[in-house]
Amino acid sequence: MSKLRKSARVWNLTKQFVCERKFRNRVWDAIAFHVRGAEAEEAKLPKEALADHSWLKGKRIYFVGGCELIYIKDALAALGAEIHHTFEQQGGTDALSETSNPDSPLWRYKPDCLVLSQTQLFRGLVEETQRKGPLVSRARQDGALDGIIENVAGALRDIRKVSAQPVFLITYPLAYRPVFGVHESRSIQKGYCLAELTRLYELKLYELAKRFPDVYPLDVGLALENRGKQGQIEESGADGVYESLTRAGALLVAERFLYQLAVLQPGLKRIKCAVFDLDGTLWAGVLREDGPGGIAVRESSLKILEHLAARGILLALCSKNDEAELSRLPEILGESLWKKLSVKKLNWQPKSQNLKAIASELNLGLDSLALFDNEPFERAEVQANAPEVLVLTERDILSSLTSREFEPYGSLTVEAASRTEKYADERIRAESLRESQGSLEDFLHKCELRLTLQRPAEGEISRVHEVLERTNQLNAALRRSTAADLRTYFARPDKFEIEAARLQDKFGDYGLIGVAVAEKQGAQWRLLELAFSCRALGRQVERALLNHLSRRALAGGATGVAIDFVPTERNGQMLKILSELGFSQVKITENGNLSLVRKLDEKGSDLSFPSWFDVIGAPAPGKTAPH
Repeated sequence: MSKLRKSARVWNLTKQFVCERKFRNRVWDAIAFHVRGAEAEEAKLPKEALADHSWLKGKRIYFVGGCELIYIKDALAALGAEIHHTFEQQGGTDALSETSNPDSPLWRYKPDCLVLSQTQLFRGLVEETQRKGPLVSRARQDGALDGIIENVAGALRDIRKVSAQPVFLITYPLAYRPVFGVHESRSIQKGYCLAELTRLYELKLYELAKRFPDVYPLDVGLALENRGKQGQIEESGADGVYESLTRAGALLVAERFLYQLAVLQPGLKRIKCAVFDLDGTLWAGVLREDGPGGIAVRESSLKILEHLAARGILLALCSKNDEAELSRLPEILGESLWKKLSVKKLNWQPKSQNLKAIASELNLGLDSLALFDNEPFERAEVQANAPEVLVLTERDILSSLTSREFEPYGSLTVEAASRTEKYADERIRAESLRESQGSLEDFLHKCELRLTLQRPAEGEISRVHEVLERTNQLNAALRRSTAADLRTYFARPDKFEIEAARLQDKFGDYGLIGVAVAEKQGAQWRLLELAFSCRALGRQVERALLNHLSRRALAGGATGVAIDFVPTERNGQMLKILSELGFSQVKITENGNLSLVRKLDEKGSDLSFPSWFDVIGAPAPGKTAPH
């Protein structure tokens, strides 16, 4: 490019920078992005190294595998986990050998989770491919792979006969050193080259995990991808087959495992609503000064908002702006994202005040909210006056996708993915109620409410678990039963009763919004879990489900239903509901819980349902509903 052309280009860019606000905002944003990136790189630390691992202390983990797991075991043991490693205890180093042994400590150990490694078996196939590559047939490799996978499948079947605890299948740690060169796929025509073989093995482990409940891949490649394999795979003695993780590499895999395991833990802080500032956060520039044409929207950040909504996280706006600017936002943000926003607060009030209003409007606790804001002053104000809120910067929007607090509960349910739409339906209901002329009861009769009360299907266990985990205000027992516990209850209908409430009306489908789990103790059934989504409030779904369960108890010969109510600052409404339904206090337990009992009498107990429900699946008093 000639000097004249360069000068002309510089002049044009300078003119554009001076005259066009949007271009100027985009340039400043790019500069700030690179500066922030350099600062972040300097301060970069492993995320899990900063995490609270107190929940891990005392967890019992059963490792099935060889020496490849030693350093991972050491890293977890240092954080307080109790670990049995079959290799160190002279047990099986492949899954089926261990589970086929009736004397295996596994059957007495009662682990909280298991980690299965097939590295010792897969190494044989890797060695054969590395040594005899062009001579090994695909049929031979497929047969060997199927045998290894069936070995794990057999072990999983054995484990699931006695345990519903999470199981993790670790992939093969290997630095890619192909014997037949970088273009080995051209040299090996009859079978799979090393790259194909290892990827196929990983895919088969992923497919296998989907066949069993609560089985998850522990992908070594994903654990190492941010740092790369340099220094993470042992080079001393490496030969392209018998390789192992260094202590540094094992620590990264342990951190990945902890992240996956933590997401499954009850009581972990969960973000239910992500709240976003506008100026400087979702775009560069100031809307009221630059106008819609002058701001530079950060399209990548808007995509992250869509991703969070797909996880079932509600979205809200909280910006110091004129309320009149709301009319411009559908065009700026896009109609699709605009419709997913549950609450929009544009005003000049303190943001802590707006966040409290958002929590109240959505019927959530403040500790369920996260605020993304670029201004240090605004973040400090919220931290001072609403300390329960998780406060983040605009730079954290992308990393939210890999932050534990924003993870879905195990498997993402269909209902969770449609949560934003359900809250949109709720806004329409609220508007209809405000516009109605009659009483609340008259309004409910017009809503065409269809309530289904029945035992959930086995495939709905994930949703049941999610309701128990997410609810705080309408949660009576707060046991936080794990998915494994729920599967145990589900498998024993002779001992446990599980009932769920589903609700629909003319505005939309609420989904599964209530759960009751009772242990049948002869003349008295004891509620282990009782929880409802906040969207059930005001419709008396709680009364209907408890009356349904009481009918089941009566039909089963019980004369009472009991519960140990765990009082908190937020579930007082649940205690009021129980009292109104005849649950009276018997005593206060040693740990401060309230022991409540509802006495049942087929003639004297009012077990009716609210008249505005069209109830499906519930029996008349004295009769048993078909399960």
